Amino acid sequence: MKKLIVKLMAFIFFLPAVNASAEVTPVMQRRCNEMFLSTPVNIEINYDLGELKYDNSKNYDELAKLFSEHNNGNKAENTVNGLTVQNGYFRLTMDIENRTIVSGYKCYYPAKITIDTGFNDSTIYLAKSLKSGTCRFELTKRHEYTHLALGKVGLMAQVQLLKTALPAIIKKQGATVSGEDKDKVEREMFASYNKAIGDLRQVMTNITTSEQQKLDTKQNYIKETALCAKN
Repeated sequence: MKKLIVKLMAFIFFLPAVNASAEVTPVMQRRCNEMFLSTPVNIEINYDLGELKYDNSKNYDELAKLFSEHNNGNKAENTVNGLTVQNGYFRLTMDIENRTIVSGYKCYYPAKITIDTGFNDSTIYLAKSLKSGTCRFELTKRHEYTHLALGKVGLMAQVQLLKTALPAIIKKQGATVSGEDKDKVEREMFASYNKAIGDLRQVMTNITTSEQQKLDTKQNYIKETALCAKN
């Protein structure tokens, strides 16, 4: 142990001196990377499916307006008998640590990454003119339950994807050496990680959205309507 300490002190002694105006050197970044890799990042992912609510107080026009509000202003192509709204959330929190490399320069790296995601609540709307027990009522309810299920499946798939891919993102983003203001460096590091994680989430979001849209095509509505026509 004594010999190891002597060698370490000798290495520090012979490290070239730098000042605040000097550039980050490969040696400094290498030491920073070693610090980062020696301390595993604590990853915590929490999710909540939220509370499910039902609402049958709105008429067709009100549901059509609500549909437009939740679909980037696009209007529904058909009469809106039902609508499922899932109010999702996503929060990324990072605990960033720093250690001095040399005078004026610190190594910054995430010590803990916490993700909180899910649905605050989900609401299934059914037009108030639909009569309980009728084919149209049951068909609409089943349609909306399918939307609800797809949303939940999409969320769980996203959580699993994050669990699997986060270690690779962390390794790629890595640590950084800087002599700049601490708050500025931490903001930039958070923004970099947030973008990388956001890009990953978008992949799964696009898949889920595509599956949801398949339920609301004109062809599918015709197929569903035909089911009640037979009764």
